[in-house]
Amino acid sequence: MNNEPRSESPLVYYCPKCGDILPSRESGDSPECMESRCPCLNEITSPTFSERCKAEGTRDVVFLFQYATSEFIGHPYTEDGEYGHDGEGIILGDTVKGHWTPRQDAEYLTTEEMMEMETVDGHPCVIKNWKTEFVTLTREEGEKHGKERSYNYPDGWQVYGIPSNGRLADLIKTT
Repeated sequence: MNNEPRSESPLVYYCPKCGDILPSRESGDSPECMESRCPCLNEITSPTFSERCKAEGTRDVVFLFQYATSEFIGHPYTEDGEYGHDGEGIILGDTVKGHWTPRQDAEYLTTEEMMEMETVDGHPCVIKNWKTEFVTLTREEGEKHGKERSYNYPDGWQVYGIPSNGRLADLIKTT
């Protein structure tokens, strides 16, 4: 459908999808700008349950919204020196006469750096745990929540698809 004005007024445009007259706000609006004002062009169609399962490659899929928590296990051990907590974070330091002191030129370790390091007995310094906050029927719903509230999840978040079983699977097949 041509989006040129159909009437003598140059400010009247029609939606190329449904044919409705598009509202005008400014005299200089282009046809492309006008098209964005039609509600039918902004409709979001959700995929069916079977389409979601096919896209995810998982039978009877539901989505878990999960956030990460970091569990501190112990201070890192290296041959360069001893790490300790100086009241603000974990930092490299030295023990002199039985007293640990942070190095002046050292930087604080991040959680990610500590996940890759080990304690003196070979355990990881930090372990990341994933906790499920809620379940959704669509990945998009979970991702939207995570993006809008990322400030609540400083250690990260993810949306994870899993297969459902039993009555839950039977119930959601109707969506």
